[in-house]
Amino acid sequence: MAKRQSAWAKYESKLAEADRLAKQAARELRDEAKALVGELEEVAAAYEELTEQKLPELARLAGGSRGSKTSRPAPSSGRKPGGSAPRGRRTKLSGAYAGLTIPDAIHKAIGKSKKGIGPSEIAKKIGGNPNSVAVALSAMVKDREIKKAGRARYVQA
Repeated sequence: MAKRQSAWAKYESKLAEADRLAKQAARELRDEAKALVGELEEVAAAYEELTEQKLPELARLAGGSRGSKTSRPAPSSGRKPGGSAPRGRRTKLSGAYAGLTIPDAIHKAIGKSKKGIGPSEIAKKIGGNPNSVAVALSAMVKDREIKKAGRARYVQA
């Protein structure tokens, strides 16, 4: 039993040391980042003074998201943030549903159906992707815009 306690105490002390080191590294990185931002602002001011134009890269990088812990540059169009290949093209809604958003088209497609209508039927009717319709239906039920009328059947709320 003493061996277990000794191992546990050793583990806890190593964990505390690792936590302390990680926090110290984070503080040092934050301080270095602040210094670099200050330096960048000085360079941008000098650039603006010389050219009478704002530094385009600075405007894109600093664009109001400074200080946010979760800010990331916006992914390029058609690509995931991870840089993977472009996804499939978007399908446009067809017929009487052209120009509508998927939720609006769903409301219109469901209409006054008492029995309810399923996601695949809705997708065929509006000319949309069945997966996109299913995701929209799920969100609409959660927001209480529509209700489920049985398995894979939806009606107006």
